[in-house]
Amino acid sequence: TGISDCVREGDALLVQVIKDPIGDKGARLSAGVTLPGRLVVMTPGQAGIAVSRRIEDEAQRLALTDLGERLLGEKNGALVPGAGFIFRTAAQGASLAELAQDAQTLTEIWHGIEERRRTARMPSTLYRDLGPIERAMRDVVRGEVGRVLIDDALAADAARAYCRKAMPGAEERIAVAARGLFERHGLEEEIASLSQPRVALPCGGWITIETTEALTAVDVNSGSFVQSGGLEETSLAVNLEAAAEIGRQIRLRGIGGLIVVDFIHL
Repeated sequence: TGISDCVREGDALLVQVIKDPIGDKGARLSAGVTLPGRLVVMTPGQAGIAVSRRIEDEAQRLALTDLGERLLGEKNGALVPGAGFIFRTAAQGASLAELAQDAQTLTEIWHGIEERRRTARMPSTLYRDLGPIERAMRDVVRGEVGRVLIDDALAADAARAYCRKAMPGAEERIAVAARGLFERHGLEEEIASLSQPRVALPCGGWITIETTEALTAVDVNSGSFVQSGGLEETSLAVNLEAAAEIGRQIRLRGIGGLIVVDFIHL
């Protein structure tokens, strides 16, 4: 089936922006809409239960799948018909009641999207994800996070308000710190380095990261570093450090799509 058999010019489609535009390249859109919550992700157009690939323990995966089936069975009348859920890593250890509450919140959001869709003039933005503060609380603050430091009173109030609504147990972890929090912990330097193509490695070598519209290229260079075992040992040591740093930089910079890494030849 060709795309012209499904949609035609002038049709109105509900889509989600999954990647912002870059350069002359427009935003990447998807008709497979997903709504992320704290514990689960709702997939309104795709039924069924899935579990995050980061949860590797098979017993845990089976337990979550069973909870998902019970969730759909017990709450089917209140949830979106035909919708499915993906369990996030934060869902590990959650009770059925907690999962149901998260799913119900996403259901209410989806109903609001559908209501706005019926009356909106196209093109129109029907829904935006949470702001950076609330999104950080939702996606980062989990059981192992003991304290959240925020050096702005208004931002701290916004974080507490989100916690009271979505994750009550986390509100007590939020503390207001003195101004200059990022500078004291060296984060400003880390952030500034993300705009630079060259990243130094502990051994004295470096990696160079260049992003184009088509792909991201990463080049590994040993510089003046020499390992006592000779060229082969030097190349291996630099490549191992580079592999760890490349993974870190990909996450920090939010790099996606095609990534090509030119390691030192072994």
